[in-house]
Amino acid sequence: SVNEGTSLISYIGHGDTQYWVTSGFSNSNVAALTNGRKMPWINSIACYNGAFTSAYCFAEAWMNEGSPSTPKGAVGFMGATTASPVGQTDSLAEYTFRGYFEQNIWHMGAAVDYGKLKVVEFYGEGGAASNNNMHMVFGCPEMDIDCTTSPLPALVGSHSSSISPGVFNVTVTSGGSPVEGALVGAVQDTTYLDGAYTNASGIASLDIPALPSPSAWVTITATYHNRAPYRGTANPGTGIGGGSSGVAQAVWLGNAAPNPFAASTQISYSVPGGGFSRLSVFDLSGRMVATLASGDIPAGMHSAVWNGLDSNGNPVGSGMYLLRLETPLGSAGSSCVVLR
Repeated sequence: SVNEGTSLISYIGHGDTQYWVTSGFSNSNVAALTNGRKMPWINSIACYNGAFTSAYCFAEAWMNEGSPSTPKGAVGFMGATTASPVGQTDSLAEYTFRGYFEQNIWHMGAAVDYGKLKVVEFYGEGGAASNNNMHMVFGCPEMDIDCTTSPLPALVGSHSSSISPGVFNVTVTSGGSPVEGALVGAVQDTTYLDGAYTNASGIASLDIPALPSPSAWVTITATYHNRAPYRGTANPGTGIGGGSSGVAQAVWLGNAAPNPFAASTQISYSVPGGGFSRLSVFDLSGRMVATLASGDIPAGMHSAVWNGLDSNGNPVGSGMYLLRLETPLGSAGSSCVVLR
């Protein structure tokens, strides 16, 4: 079931440094996973699963196996560094999940903290201290956990196609309505420029500093709970590549439109120079589903249409798919959602 895309796993049973004793699932089983990018968040109510000081522990195996090209494992793991008590850990597990589904606490670390506060409430500070100290979060505590099994509605971002130092407004909507509380960010190459949350009108105002590069595209992203993220770009110059030639100076892959879609969608992209390039579609396990463009593509702006079929001409299932543009001078990624 992990390989098929289980989102949340709660294990309660005996544990040891490198495996779940009750089930026998161990570090070697984690290494053999093929779940790709379909990674779960794991609450492990068991002894020693997080004992990172004594060995390559079970929690570390879930977090470290795989690579960027062949991902596997989990996005986060909560486990004990030593032998854990029964009653307190049961309460910790229950109220961590109550935090997700009843209190709208969607960040991993905050949900675990909510569970720990409940342990203090039930057992007092003395009875809770050792339990709370031994249970650690492996992974980013700010990771947002999507709590739905339905295809995620997409965020749509609207903003100027050009960017310069000063205020840069981004409007975020979903299903035609403004989204309040979406996190919007701007990055140029590896330099973070600014970030802000959207207001009730769906607008985030970014304060853009002096740009590190006068020509490199700036990536604009927006994320929100239970929504497929938005990814777009803005150009520091005037027009594509800073001139009227229509030749791009950076690899760029736009958002699919419409998105989500049922029948077909169009994807705009640009390549900065001639040579072999390829625009492909992947599922969330990392398997290539279809190739939309491939060959010696000339420099400039282009577009491709995906009709929701795989390379064999069969309709793909509903869900999120990843778009990947590869060129001799770099690559870019985006995503789209198929709704059947």
